[in-house]
Order: sequence, then structure tokens, then C-alpha cells
Amino acid sequence: MRSRCSRRLEKQSGGFGCILDALLITGRISTPTKRSYELFARHVLPHSLDSNIARDASLNWVRDNGKELMGKAMSAAAETVQKHFAEGRRERQELVTPTTTPTNLL
Repeated sequence: MRSRCSRRLEKQSGGFGCILDALLITGRISTPTKRSYELFARHVLPHSLDSNIARDASLNWVRDNGKELMGKAMSAAAETVQKHFAEGRRERQELVTPTTTPTNLL
């Protein structure tokens, strides 16, 4: 799933190792360079190693099935809210409706 751009860059440069060697010529790693390495490791290497195949498949599945999943989640949430309010009404009715008649009032 490597991008066309990353394959072209790899071919032109002789590989990603050459790019890293060019960045290390100074002998020290500055904060921006370190950040660049972190971004490179997170976003470029996974594509060059095809290590994101399962992640990409998962993201595609969620994208393709997201509407159905959200619909079910929203229905479940609405059902839970309705059940909660129904239980509250039942409890309030039980408090208002006396179940026994005091004998001293008869």
C-alpha cells in the first residue's frame, strides 16, 4: 500500500537509509531532526514496510460499516434512556399511590 510518492523517493535517493545517513552528517541530532525522525518512523516506514496492512483493512471496514454501527449504537442508547425514564415513572407512581389504607382514618 505504499504511496507512489514514497516509491519514487526511494528509487531516486537509493533508499531511505541514504536519506537518514544524509541527515546524520552533522554528528548531532537537533530537536527538529529528532521530531522529523519520529514522524518518519510513524508515517513513512509503516508504508515502506507494508506493516499497516491490517490497520488499513480495519479502517476500511469501519469506514464501510460505520453507518450501521452508529445506527445500532444510537438505537441502544435511546432504548436505555427510554427504559430509565419508564422506571422513574413507575417509581414515582408507586410513591403517590398508597398501597395500604391507614385503619385509624376509617
